[in-house]
Amino acid sequence: HLKPVVSLDTRDYDLSFRNDILEQISGKELLKLVQTLTPAYRTVFNLYVFEGMKHREIAELLQISEGTSKSNLFDARNILQRKVAISLKVAK
Repeated sequence: HLKPVVSLDTRDYDLSFRNDILEQISGKELLKLVQTLTPAYRTVFNLYVFEGMKHREIAELLQISEGTSKSNLFDARNILQRKVAISLKVAK
């Protein structure tokens, strides 16, 4: 059984996505941060995380390679983790 690139299990995320951190940022704030991603990153992130699509399906839909889908998701997740961390530091 292969582990997905993005797990919804927060133990797999770094500090910025731990449960205690997620409790400090609202869903609305998180969605705002997702909207700041580039269109390519945002699209892959939304399709994978919110729509539950697999990279093969995303690649076919967007006419990109599976590798590009995986790379965009990886980059989007890292960008969001940094933005959440920055947002929490500014809010304190």
